[in-house]
Amino acid sequence: MNLIDGNNAVTVRWGIPGLKAAMEMIGLYGGATRPPLLPTGEADREELLKILTRTGFFPQPKV
Repeated sequence: MNLIDGNNAVTVRWGIPGLKAAMEMIGLYGGATRPPLLPTGEADREELLKILTRTGFFPQPKV
C-alpha cells in the first residue's frame, strides 16, 4: 500500500474539496465547500477514486 499517493491526492492536489469528496466516498458527511472553494468535478472525483483504489484505500473491484 502506498498511502502517500492517496494522501497527496486528497490534501495537495485537491485540498479541502478533495478531502470532502473522499469522505463522501467512504460514507461520511463531507459537507459543502465554502467560497471561494468549489466542489470537485465529476472527472476529478473519478480520478480521486482511481487513485485511492490503486493505493489500497479501497479494495480493488473484482472482475
